[in-house]
Amino acid sequence: MIKAAQLNTNRVGLGIGLVSGALIAFQLALMQIFSITQWYHFAHLIISLALLGFGASGTLLAFFRERLVRRFETVYPALLLLTAAMMALAPLVIQTDLFRFDTYLLFSDRRHLVRLALTCLFLLLPFFFGALAIGLSFVRYGRDIGKLYFANLLGSGMGGLLALVLMWLISPAGLPAVLAILPLMGGFVGRAHRQSRLLFWLCLILLVFMNVDDLRLVRSEYKSIEKTLLLPDAEVVSRAYSPYGLLEVVSTPALRYAPGLSLTYQEAIPPRLGVFNNGDGLGVFLPKPEQDSASILQYTTNALPYLIQQHEKTLILGSGTGEQLSLAVSYQTSGIDAVEPNRLLVALMREEFADSINHLLDDPAVDIHLLESRTFVQGSQTSYDLIQLPVIGSFFGSSGLNALEQRYDLTREAFGELWKRLSPDGLISVTCWMDYPVRNPLKILATLTDLLEVEVEEKEKHLAAIRSWSTVTFVLKKSAFTQAEDSTIREFCGRMFFDPLLLPVQGEFEREHFNQLDDPWFFEAVDRLVTGSADSLYSDYAFRIRPASDDQPYFFQYLRLKSLNQLNQLFGEQTVPFLELGYVVVWLTLLLVVAASLAFILLPLVPSSFSLRRKFRTFLYFGGIGLGYLFVEMVFIQQFTPFLGHPIYAASGVISLMLLSSGVGSYFSGHIRLSSKNLVAVSLGIAVVTLIYAFNLTVVLRGFNSYSMLIKVGLMILIVGVPGVIMGLPFPLGLTDISRRQPSAVPWAWAVNGCASVVSASLAILISVEAGFLWVMVCAALAYCLAALANS
Repeated sequence: MIKAAQLNTNRVGLGIGLVSGALIAFQLALMQIFSITQWYHFAHLIISLALLGFGASGTLLAFFRERLVRRFETVYPALLLLTAAMMALAPLVIQTDLFRFDTYLLFSDRRHLVRLALTCLFLLLPFFFGALAIGLSFVRYGRDIGKLYFANLLGSGMGGLLALVLMWLISPAGLPAVLAILPLMGGFVGRAHRQSRLLFWLCLILLVFMNVDDLRLVRSEYKSIEKTLLLPDAEVVSRAYSPYGLLEVVSTPALRYAPGLSLTYQEAIPPRLGVFNNGDGLGVFLPKPEQDSASILQYTTNALPYLIQQHEKTLILGSGTGEQLSLAVSYQTSGIDAVEPNRLLVALMREEFADSINHLLDDPAVDIHLLESRTFVQGSQTSYDLIQLPVIGSFFGSSGLNALEQRYDLTREAFGELWKRLSPDGLISVTCWMDYPVRNPLKILATLTDLLEVEVEEKEKHLAAIRSWSTVTFVLKKSAFTQAEDSTIREFCGRMFFDPLLLPVQGEFEREHFNQLDDPWFFEAVDRLVTGSADSLYSDYAFRIRPASDDQPYFFQYLRLKSLNQLNQLFGEQTVPFLELGYVVVWLTLLLVVAASLAFILLPLVPSSFSLRRKFRTFLYFGGIGLGYLFVEMVFIQQFTPFLGHPIYAASGVISLMLLSSGVGSYFSGHIRLSSKNLVAVSLGIAVVTLIYAFNLTVVLRGFNSYSMLIKVGLMILIVGVPGVIMGLPFPLGLTDISRRQPSAVPWAWAVNGCASVVSASLAILISVEAGFLWVMVCAALAYCLAALANS
């Protein structure tokens, strides 16, 4: 009998591992799908929905625990089959007219809010059914909770890595159907009779068939690619996918590239191939100019640093589709380091579209580095005459949709590292699109002047800027500009019909000779930033233009909550959401998940039978560890993004390592004697470790930035794994303790933990935006202190 029971537990553990891996991978697949159809802000919503499903399953278990346990042999595999079905159907259902919403219309058309709510409810189902199967097995085999929880975390950790691999092989729309095979297998493990085998193969054939015809995702009509496809004879000529996203190339004779082009340009502008990642414009494939011929980019403000001086060694960060690279080659730069993390984009430029760019990447002066910009700079010892940053913003603006993009290449610390890589007379150049209200140019200027404040005595002599009808180019020089260079800038402006914005030597010049602004206050703000009254401007301006930092790397997050009333008066209440849509979406997400958590998790369990005092202690303990765990995970992802070189690697690595190491901790939790003293000690121990990491992790990682990737991965395993093992102890210990004291309270504990976890994803982002990731870590430590207080 013991052997049979053990065998059954092993089969259930295998099923838990399979469904856990599928659910984690499904989360990543949905994030990719929403990044393509809408924007990446819904990643936090997906995380919250997954955790909400786990919490809601605990609520159901609280009411139907005994009935479900009695029918475990039937209910458990049925739940896994339902999980597989909901996962496979998700891409089809959420694209129907009843469910499909548009981010841009959420605040102007209530129907889209309803559709968003319906989409959330449907996507909740696979997580709910999968979590219910896991929770039911925990209740049924409570004595083996450590082993089953280990299977849960091990499967989840492997699921993150599996998703990363499959994203190179399977289209985003088809990935959920492939992942559905995992819970399908889990539902049939150990069921050997013929009918079960036949049903399994029928379901498997159906899932495979769903991937035969490549499903097309319906994108927001406001996506850049959708607007481009409205042009005459537009068509997608290439489509490829990877963890970096869906990369598409569009051909149309009407797409002509002229970024802030001088009004003196008289040549024909030929059509170009447009390149889009997840539907957002990356640029165009601009060919390398023929020898002794001019590039169209020589007629833009981007050309300024090449006229100021000749460069022997140039660094182009975020080279993208090659526009800045083409410009550098056109000025016969002898040595060019181009840094671009998207391997798939570089592969397309080397192979399929090499002719379209006139084999630009094969130029002997060009050396391509497949790394994130910050990672390359931190590991480089080369001195550069020019460092060229990617263009900031876009011609049509972004409505704040990039507000939560973590740009570690645009923080004050990043510019400090660039300064160290400059030769004695080296230049840093960055171009911005003009936006209204003005934000991008002011924030990049604030970052440059902040750097010069530390490095030089007279910062105005090290900074120049010119303006076209739509772009602003800033050039920072390590040594002071000369009078001859000042004259060169003036001559270039006069010849190209550009206007000087900042001149380093000669004071008299006209800022609006060729291109007038509707609001000349912009010039006053520029002068205040340069002359030293920046702090008052930061306080007075309605938008956040203080330089971004590594602790708050949100360069494009401009919305200040305390300025909402002022913005409503200036632009109207209906307009503000469209100015900073990305940040508003996160607040909307938080409100949705809080309401859903109360409705599906906490409120139904309020009238439960066990005492109010015990309920409060359970709430503190499981709520604390739920918040703390996710907060630490979010900070780890943030810290390892610049360290490893890409957020995809950081997210998948951190999630997998934390789940795997926590699984090890849960596996050995059974060897710890259950007592209130031990529960307090474990919780306080995690709080102390969290605080130590909060104030030292950044310093440690910076010290290893220049090391090889192998050493970095080893350090990551150590840094994430050690606290991960300890953080795997509180949940199984607390669940075992409460199951012994009062088994009926287990679902309540499961629900509270789920509710806290649901809120934590969006809450961590909001705390990091308003206060920084350091405070997210401090809040994590406080959450574990609350867990300790519950058992004191």
